[in-house]
Amino acid sequence: MTYKMNSKQFESVLSLPDRDRFFHFVSKICDWEEIWSIKTDDGWATVESEGRRCIPFWPHPDYAKYFASGDWQGYHPESISLENFINNWLPGMQKDSNYVAVFPNKDFQGTVVEAHKVLSEIEEELEKYG
Repeated sequence: MTYKMNSKQFESVLSLPDRDRFFHFVSKICDWEEIWSIKTDDGWATVESEGRRCIPFWPHPDYAKYFASGDWQGYHPESISLENFINNWLPGMQKDSNYVAVFPNKDFQGTVVEAHKVLSEIEEELEKYG
């Protein structure tokens, strides 16, 4: 189950600078133990950024749902458990040289990060949980 969010929070967080959205993403996924992306029966959404294949992720289904339109019409939000993200997704993405597009905004600007760096930030955040 995910956290409650109203439209004002949605707009406010989506308009944060990339770095702030990145840390918001890390904090929320650690708090709620789920990550969101979008997919179809054919697979997960990907985007190219400066020649790098990226998979976009968001901390809440409302953000993922917002992006399931336009070029990604027909995609739907799908949750990934934090455990699965840490143990399978990020190592697999690193192995396949895929990057993490962390929390893109309405202009599809976001932080593009190597999977191992995202994993490091998550582990650092989880240390705070004792």
